[in-house]
Amino acid sequence: MLPEYGRRSLAEVMPSLLAALGVGPAPVLPVEPARAAALLLVDGLGAELLRAHAADAPFLASLPDAGPLTVGFPSSTVVSLASLATGLPPGTHGMVGTSFEVEGTVLDALR
Repeated sequence: MLPEYGRRSLAEVMPSLLAALGVGPAPVLPVEPARAAALLLVDGLGAELLRAHAADAPFLASLPDAGPLTVGFPSSTVVSLASLATGLPPGTHGMVGTSFEVEGTVLDALR
C-alpha cells in the first residue's frame, strides 16, 4: 500500500482536527465540527491489529471504518510523529529516519 499524501495519510489528521475546531481550511478527513477535541495516539496500532483484537479495544473497533490511514515512508515512529505534528509528509518535514546529523553530531531520535 502506497502512502496517500494529501488524501488519507497520517499527515491529514492534525489539519483535519484543527479544521473541525474552526481553525484552518476545510478538513481533508471527515471530522465533524467540534468545540473541543482530543487526539489519542497508540503507537503500532494498525487497522489489521485492531480488527484482530477488537475485543480488547471495543470503542476504537466500533468506530465507523472509512478505511485505514496510510503512513509515510519509512514507517517509523519518528517519521509518523513528525507527520502527525506538522501535517506534512516526510519529504517535506525532513524527518526521514530515526537518526540524523545536526551540526556534525548524529542524533538518534528514539533515545
